Amino acid sequence: MRNSAPVAPTTPEAQLQWLVDRAVIADLQAAFGRAMDSGDLDAYGTLLHEDMEFAVNGRVLSSGRQNSVDTARSAMSRYKGIWHHPGNPGIEIDGDRAQTRSYSMGVHMLDERDLNKHSTGAGWYDCELVRTTDGWKFRSVNFTVVWTAGENARPA
Repeated sequence: MRNSAPVAPTTPEAQLQWLVDRAVIADLQAAFGRAMDSGDLDAYGTLLHEDMEFAVNGRVLSSGRQNSVDTARSAMSRYKGIWHHPGNPGIEIDGDRAQTRSYSMGVHMLDERDLNKHSTGAGWYDCELVRTTDGWKFRSVNFTVVWTAGENARPA
């Protein structure tokens, strides 16, 4: 991802497509977090390309859509509640490929009776998306962990 602002196309038709693609990709980023936070891993799976790879700090934890869904289901099952707070989204589109970066802080409740038992972390998501016949899909996601706090707080 560049640190400068994205450069919009110059023709009206290309500008319209660019704006629509950016809106769809932004909605996908939001849907990704909502699916994880709500535990709706079937919805999460619909956002993923069949060749999806999910990594933390560059270490691939799952490959393939179904494996990524199963891995997320297993990882998230230990939490009583999850809240991701994304921000500062960046989107770069190059034809049928897109790169995104969004910063995130995630709070993971470990015990609903004791609100002090949590695992919290922050960092950023670097994602690659591809346009398919079914629309844009996540092809890869890498979460770079910057810090963690709380109980059992560790990168996956």
